[in-house]
Amino acid sequence: MELFRRQVVILITLFNAKEPVSGVVLSQKSGLSLNTLKKEIDEVNHGCEPYGFEILSKTGSGYEISIHDDIKFYAFRRKIQSRYYRNLFFRDSQTDRVHFIVRHMLSHDSLFVDDIADECFCSVSTINRDMRAVKLRLERRGLKLVNHTNRGMKVEGSEWNIRLALIDEYHIYRDFETTYDVPEDAFERLFLTDTTAREHIAESVRGTLEQYHYQVTYNTIADLENLFVVTVTRQKLAGGLKDYEDRFMRPGTEIETEIIRQIQARVSLIQQVSLSSLEIASLASYLHACRVMTHARLGYDPEKEQAYAYADGFLAYLESEMDLMEVDLRGLREDLACNLLTLKRKGDLNIHTSYSDVANFHRDGLISLDYCALLYLWLKDHTDIICSERDILTVYYVFSYFSKARDFHLRKRVLVVSRYGIYAARTLAYQFQKRTASSSNQIEYIPCEYLNIRHFDLGEIDCIATDIEELQNEFPEMPIVPVHFYRTAGQINDVARRMVIPREVFRREVFSPDDLIYTDKVRNEKELEQLIREKVLMPGDDADAFMKEMHLKNSIYPPFRQNQLMLVNTLHDVLHRNFFKIIILEKIYKQEDQLVGAVVVCNAKDRQLRQLSYYSDLTASLLHADGLTFTMNAEEDYNMLADLMYGS
Repeated sequence: MELFRRQVVILITLFNAKEPVSGVVLSQKSGLSLNTLKKEIDEVNHGCEPYGFEILSKTGSGYEISIHDDIKFYAFRRKIQSRYYRNLFFRDSQTDRVHFIVRHMLSHDSLFVDDIADECFCSVSTINRDMRAVKLRLERRGLKLVNHTNRGMKVEGSEWNIRLALIDEYHIYRDFETTYDVPEDAFERLFLTDTTAREHIAESVRGTLEQYHYQVTYNTIADLENLFVVTVTRQKLAGGLKDYEDRFMRPGTEIETEIIRQIQARVSLIQQVSLSSLEIASLASYLHACRVMTHARLGYDPEKEQAYAYADGFLAYLESEMDLMEVDLRGLREDLACNLLTLKRKGDLNIHTSYSDVANFHRDGLISLDYCALLYLWLKDHTDIICSERDILTVYYVFSYFSKARDFHLRKRVLVVSRYGIYAARTLAYQFQKRTASSSNQIEYIPCEYLNIRHFDLGEIDCIATDIEELQNEFPEMPIVPVHFYRTAGQINDVARRMVIPREVFRREVFSPDDLIYTDKVRNEKELEQLIREKVLMPGDDADAFMKEMHLKNSIYPPFRQNQLMLVNTLHDVLHRNFFKIIILEKIYKQEDQLVGAVVVCNAKDRQLRQLSYYSDLTASLLHADGLTFTMNAEEDYNMLADLMYGS
């Protein structure tokens, strides 16, 4: 079934919704009128039967997905979601056109502006405006676009950088659906697209790596295939690498050199391939730089001391920025040393991460993104590692794992006490641990005999879960949660959430009705900043410092999310107080090609790890709520947001 982008947006919204979605919401998200929306939904329904579902309209509720065949539907949904998130890369036709021009410049010896305008079916003045973005993109790859009199424009620079730029554009060309439908035969020929030779090269690369049990990521295998193909095809055009490159002649690449020679031998069985010593060295260095670094391998790496120096330097910086509460950092140190050494080697070869590899982190990451941003700033100011913001996101998994591990250190301690004695308490504690497996690292359930309660230091206990009602009178300062054996799984999960922080405390101290702000006066970033100064910050706050830190974070990773939500917070705490505010805009506005309907403004005091983690969890509930809609009734909106963040 062929779908237009607006139809994909409708489907994605319905896929992510847990209840029927009103036509008004679908209309806003897809940019369609209600009448056109109905026609588009009818069009989708005409072709969706083979995929095991249909879109139903429920009077008074909205639209929802009705599934007839689970296997067919979920396979279709995964395909559409993958396409949708990849296509977020292209925000407008100019972006498409810029990449089209870049690919044409890389695959032709020279071109005139008039030729490009004819290809793009637009005016010369439009192309001249686009050329600024084209030059900027090439400059990021270490290339220049030079205009020669009477000979047109030509890309000039290192042959190695040209090959890397070709691979980057090939990813975009293959992985992102483009609205600019023009054949690019010259570009495709560079990659032997849909030929037997390319298939054989791919088989040779994968087979050899498997033979040597060489550890690399799937993305690296695909890139090595592309680089090998480009090396073969560029020899005919540019004669291969010409200049001696010191960065390719590093020690320790003996096994990689052997692998490249073996790939060459396999390929030559079908098609004769001749690689120069410099090209073999470049491919071997590429493979060496992209090899998955493990703790064991780092132990005998000649650059391990430098790797540990990088890790120790950043951890010292991190501890100066955040209260890590004596969390064990040994595992994080090893992981950082491995990954920072990989970043350095990739940077030396000008290898950078593609957008598609890390696109989801921009939308999903919270506290792990903060760690990545702090690492980026530190590397830029204190090391010689050459990397981009996207490159740092490859360390996202390291910080995500650290965040999960440090939750154990931050876990709540809950005494489970039963009127029926210690065996009942142990059984009840087991039921809690079993049914709240997702929170098992955050909560420790300790069975306790009633007479032994006072043997515990209650200052280290966060809550008592019990079926003894009288305990509330005995320990008036201690949070007491009533529990019973006949609680359902849903009720026990709710109890677990209340153990972390009681609902009434959350609604009183974290997010109260006063923290909800409505406005119809925000139409751009400047007006938003003014509103934050007037309605969010207090007279004693350093507003200029807060805005400066806000812009610093936004310059690294964008604040926009795909559910029309903007997140405003900082990397460094300059206000020394906690707050959580939600600004609801009565009129949605557009900023940097993204719609903004609500703004979350928050701050965690002194960057305390426990508070930072908690505020990130609250914000995550909002960022992942695609069906987030507002009634403009303060009480209803507050209850909806409070329940959503609290986890009901």
